[in-house]
Amino acid sequence: MSSTTTTANAIPEPAASSPAAAYPPRSQAYYALVVFIVANFVSFLDRSTLSLVVQPIEHTMGLSDTQMGLLQGFAFNMFYSLLAIPFGFLADRANRMRMIAFGIAGWCIMTMLTGLANSYGELLIARMGVGIGEAALTPAVVSLIGDYFIPTQRGKALGVFTMSNFLGSGFAGIIGGAILGHFKGQAQVVFPIIGGVAVWQSLFIFVGMPGLLLVLLVLTAKEPKRQTASISKTAEGDASWSVFFRHLAQYKWAFICTLGTSSMVTYTAYTCIPWIPTYLSRNFGLDVAAAAKVSGMTSLFAGVIGCIITGVVGDFFTSKNQRGGRLRVSAFCWPTLAIPGLFLFTTSHTLMVAMAGWAMFQLANGLSFGSAYAIIQEIVPSRMKGRATALWYLINALGTSMGTLVTAIGTQYLFKDPAAIPQAIQIMAAPAVIIGICFMWFGLKPFDRARHAVQAMR
Repeated sequence: MSSTTTTANAIPEPAASSPAAAYPPRSQAYYALVVFIVANFVSFLDRSTLSLVVQPIEHTMGLSDTQMGLLQGFAFNMFYSLLAIPFGFLADRANRMRMIAFGIAGWCIMTMLTGLANSYGELLIARMGVGIGEAALTPAVVSLIGDYFIPTQRGKALGVFTMSNFLGSGFAGIIGGAILGHFKGQAQVVFPIIGGVAVWQSLFIFVGMPGLLLVLLVLTAKEPKRQTASISKTAEGDASWSVFFRHLAQYKWAFICTLGTSSMVTYTAYTCIPWIPTYLSRNFGLDVAAAAKVSGMTSLFAGVIGCIITGVVGDFFTSKNQRGGRLRVSAFCWPTLAIPGLFLFTTSHTLMVAMAGWAMFQLANGLSFGSAYAIIQEIVPSRMKGRATALWYLINALGTSMGTLVTAIGTQYLFKDPAAIPQAIQIMAAPAVIIGICFMWFGLKPFDRARHAVQAMR
């Protein structure tokens, strides 16, 4: 057989990508990546704190699971998702570092205001504000990483960045558990100027305040030159909305399947994630501080490992031009890890077994989420990356909101039992798992066509 014959698992090489020399120096790129990781860490630390204190808030304000589901899901995601599109548009045109700095200042202030809320309405407004601030971060960061790293290094960079999702949410449990444990038994925590607040309120002030210093750190990173891949003369200039939508239509099945995959994974994940500390308290008798620590440490280690693996494996598939590229990571890990992990987690009556299942499920989430940003990067030109990422977030925000809410509806209305969280997850998550796997496998070929078309534009 001729040495030029491709293997059964490979496809013809696309046009060469932009040379590495056109990208910023490696030291500058890695410094910026560290800044982005810290910013995303703080973002997930702030947004995840609410899930740790569901029971104290319900007890203090007389709220139901459904009200808390709306608070954790729709209140945050409504503005987060709606503003992701205009922020994505700004990321394609404006200074992205300044955009990130303004977003950080906004969400940290609103996180602290969450700790001063004394009514459900005030909590809703504060959570909406957190969503507005955080909407600025990811479209800008994903666009910047595309301009800092060459395509064959981008998956590792985005995988490491996504790792901070799990670092932030994991440390929210660890730090939150430590704070709640330290002030256990106290009626109030007293702050200068602010005065006395409930222990659960103090948690938001403690995690929100240090993040304001991050604004200065972000402004030390440099804005890189955009690595523009042109699809037409119009796109080469400013990538108008009409050009953006024509690109989506031309490769519609690639976008339908990749966005469908992400939305189903996100929905399934969020039927569980916001309710884990509450589940551990209600079903295994852990106090709030212990439940926060256990859930945080498990998510931290499993999710981080998944993000590291998916970046390395995804880049390997891309460099070897393997069919399906990095989308194959999700296609293999979701049925082999997520399904058995979810089964163990929701059926076991032993804490150790349940948390082993949760670790498997979070490992699968890390493997899937860690690939998501890089997947979107590969099927759009540079000038469209901010809007494509924002569209990804808009779709996923619906999954996040619905996933958080349906578990609460299941416990309150379907099973009428606060301890029925695992049964509610089983009922609500099973269809999404099946649909998500179908999107993954049917999307492999359309994804290949789109990513190689974009590579050929460079």
